[in-house]
Amino acid sequence: MRIIEVDAERLTSKTKVYNYMNELFKLPEYYTKNLNSLYDCLCEIEEDVNFEFSVDALRDICDDDYAFRFLMVIGKVVESNPHVKISFTNKV
Repeated sequence: MRIIEVDAERLTSKTKVYNYMNELFKLPEYYTKNLNSLYDCLCEIEEDVNFEFSVDALRDICDDDYAFRFLMVIGKVVESNPHVKISFTNKV
């Protein structure tokens, strides 16, 4: 399983999320740099992936509207794609 330690600073805008997710997953050409499109792309992942959120990252995400919306999208992806998981850690 591939573990991705989520960096909250990279989730605060469309451009940052696109660059971050593209680095991690090499998003397809049809990705339109919005959260709906990200959902569609992540639902197609066929490798086992775990998005790991630290307590500090969660605090930062909850303080930023776009980052929080990203977290909600990941939650919906987990419901739709059995290859994608979320975990939470106390790592600093």
